[in-house]
Amino acid sequence: MTAFFLTISIFLNILCLLALVILFQRQHRLQDLDRKQQHALQEMEDVLSSFLYEIKEENEKLQGLLGKKTLSGEEASIYKPDLPAIQEERTADERGKDDFPEPIVSLSKNNIQLDQVRKAYKETETVAKSTEELPPWLKLEGQPLQTETGSAESLKEQIISLWKEGHTIEAIAKKVDKGKTEVELTLKFYGIL
Repeated sequence: MTAFFLTISIFLNILCLLALVILFQRQHRLQDLDRKQQHALQEMEDVLSSFLYEIKEENEKLQGLLGKKTLSGEEASIYKPDLPAIQEERTADERGKDDFPEPIVSLSKNNIQLDQVRKAYKETETVAKSTEELPPWLKLEGQPLQTETGSAESLKEQIISLWKEGHTIEAIAKKVDKGKTEVELTLKFYGIL
């Protein structure tokens, strides 16, 4: 009997040791994962801080350049009000490398593109406001169409009635001899879909 209890005790001890090893491995993995996350977080903070520092330096340079330009512009307007506005072209050596850094050039290009986009948007907006008409395939509303029953209905009414009868969009398109997209748009336009 003691041999039986001794065997059970040894088995339970081995089982407990195995459970301890498994728990230790899990804890070790979690600690490694935590260290990796802390390291990655520290690297991201370093990269962001260096990036912000570079941006700060570029902003200070830009502010200095803008300050110089506004001062030179004020002096020109104070001391030379009677001179015509003629700009002299200077070579790259005369200007210096710090007068016009690359971001200013790219900003002016972006401003030009932004102005073009705004202008195009305003043009399309005015065109859309001036021509608030129905599409040509919806203008057929007043013209009678012959249906299978022989009665005259407008295209809109014909499409709506076929839809209410339970026909699919493809079947309606075939019956009215229009495209599937046109039928869908007609139904959406009149708030049925």
